[in-house]
Amino acid sequence: MIVVRVSFTFHVSRFTFYVLRVLNIKSAQQIRTVKIFFLIALLLSVAAFGCASKTRQQAQVRRAYAAGEQAARAQMEKAAQEQQRLAVDSQARIVGAVRNSVLAWSDGMTLARALAEAEYEKTRTPRMITIYRNNQQLNIEPQRLLDGEDYPLFAGDIVFIQD
Repeated sequence: MIVVRVSFTFHVSRFTFYVLRVLNIKSAQQIRTVKIFFLIALLLSVAAFGCASKTRQQAQVRRAYAAGEQAARAQMEKAAQEQQRLAVDSQARIVGAVRNSVLAWSDGMTLARALAEAEYEKTRTPRMITIYRNNQQLNIEPQRLLDGEDYPLFAGDIVFIQD
């Protein structure tokens, strides 16, 4: 910092000396007037450019704040979508003649337990039960389920009961 000030002062003094020589100024009053003029000019230029750079800096800060705010908003929306996706994936859906078509999936859930929780409303046995999982289907004959065979359900499974 001291080196910069010394260098700056040296250059200003040298410039002032050249101006005084060119303008042929010799009296102390004239020298003081020229120095004051240059000092005022210097202060005005610093103030003008300082204000401009401060305005630019404030604009840059506002842009950075807006960009950060937008990024935070996008991150929050993404987290909300992910949470909603997880909420949907943590369910098992039963399509057919049932009282409760959406069941909260839990580890170890089976088809028989899901049908009992969904409260199947018909008195007769359905023709076919289909489990849709990851764009694949698994057809299950209801008699096999009645004979004690059970099938695990996973989060996001859709069970279609055909009457």
